Amino acid sequence: TIATKTQIGDTALQKAKNLLRNLFGTSVVADQDEVFKAAKKEFTARMKQMDQIRGIISSHKNSQNNWPGTDIIDTYYPEIAAIMQVTDPAVFINKIIDSEDMLKQFIDKCEDVSGFYINNTTAWSKLETALNEYKTNRSYFGTDALLMIDELGAILKDPNPYSKVSTANKLSEQIAALQQNVLKEYRDKAIAQVDAFIEQVHQDLKNNGVNNEKDLSNKCLQPLQQLRSRIADENNILSLENEYKQRATNCREVALDAITEFQTAQNQKVIASRSKTVFVQNHMQADVPYLKTKE
Repeated sequence: TIATKTQIGDTALQKAKNLLRNLFGTSVVADQDEVFKAAKKEFTARMKQMDQIRGIISSHKNSQNNWPGTDIIDTYYPEIAAIMQVTDPAVFINKIIDSEDMLKQFIDKCEDVSGFYINNTTAWSKLETALNEYKTNRSYFGTDALLMIDELGAILKDPNPYSKVSTANKLSEQIAALQQNVLKEYRDKAIAQVDAFIEQVHQDLKNNGVNNEKDLSNKCLQPLQQLRSRIADENNILSLENEYKQRATNCREVALDAITEFQTAQNQKVIASRSKTVFVQNHMQADVPYLKTKE
């Protein structure tokens, strides 16, 4: 006995075609098998997108901010997956017709989510990094900047931030401009502090008579010079205010130790050289023949 394939009526088939056109812009003029294949192809593509987005969200699971889309995936993915399990074209088509409202909601939200991850993943990561930096420096900002930081934080926690990414970028740019003014002030202070220690070490070398020892000078000054160069990239204002002076102090202490070690080594060389000279002189005297004198 050959099984007869279930056929749906023309009205239902036309509804399915209209639904695909409204959801995906897909025009299908053939029979139910072609409608079935076209619908399967479109839904498979959307599910693949959701799987990719789920992976991105999972990679940011430790984020304190929101990477949107989990609610949409959790709500709609199981229902779409259940429909996709249907292999009979007629049953499948009837199911998508019965689920029209849910499918429209899914596609609308899917477009928001997929558009966000296609266009804004890098920008969202940068906004997260910037917000964490602003929060670290929060106590150094004025009222206007603090309000903008709070607004930016609210957008990054919004479960539906899709239309607010541009606003978030503008807020971040404004906060960054204000932060640069404060950073310049504290970077200049930190540079001046480190420069003072560099000058002190130059004087230490001179006072100990070793300023012409190139290797020793490099050893003493290079850590402070490297510390100075790092200030330009330092965005933590508290570190600029407190830590660089302490680091410079530590560098000078290490430099003083290096000077002392160098002088000790030089003194030991001098002592060793003198001992060798005395030994040679004594040895030479011992080898001189004894000359008898006339009585």
